[in-house]
Amino acid sequence: TTTGQTQGDLNKDSNIAPSPQMLNPFIYSVTPVTGPQTGGTPIVLIGANFTDVTTVKVGGVIASFTLINSTEIHAVTPAYPVVGIVDVSASSTFGTATLHGSFTYT
Repeated sequence: TTTGQTQGDLNKDSNIAPSPQMLNPFIYSVTPVTGPQTGGTPIVLIGANFTDVTTVKVGGVIASFTLINSTEIHAVTPAYPVVGIVDVSASSTFGTATLHGSFTYT
């Protein structure tokens, strides 16, 4: 790279076009924080960079979800085999966000 220029690809005018920034998802909160083992609890994930999220998991089990916008996801907890505290994660092409111990199956 030449000093003073941004790393990226050359465009048709031979100017350097910046490479797109990868935006890893982040989960800041999950509400509510408890629900039955049978699943079916609607939960809301609040975070950042959700635009490319393709999978949401509760306790490692895939949950159905609706992407509301880049900071909010609505999901429904799947059934879970045991009572206890689990992680909630959201995966995109840029990585996986996990909020450890954020949901408790009762």
